[in-house]
Amino acid sequence: MLGWETSKIPALAADGTNLYMAWRNGTDNRISWSVLAGETWLAPRVLLDRRTDNGLALSASTTGNLVMTWVGANGDPHIWWSPYRDGRWETQQAFSDRQANTGLRVDLA
Repeated sequence: MLGWETSKIPALAADGTNLYMAWRNGTDNRISWSVLAGETWLAPRVLLDRRTDNGLALSASTTGNLVMTWVGANGDPHIWWSPYRDGRWETQQAFSDRQANTGLRVDLA
């Protein structure tokens, strides 16, 4: 994983088949992700529609569906989420009734 950088703790989750990792980029506040295919991590992909000043969280349901959550960037206190379906992260959505201190990282169980 040479060249992958983050200033925050990366998030990991498994869907029963693959292991996924997501992180805040070390050089900016964009979110990147990758999947472990066999014994090799695929090239990271940057999610250009989302940013965070902190770490993020990944979780899988009992049926293997993944979800990512994070607090916004640049003073945005909204908690955002996005499901992973059919090999891609879907459009980000903000929880309309929840916010967090921008210095905090969200977590999933």
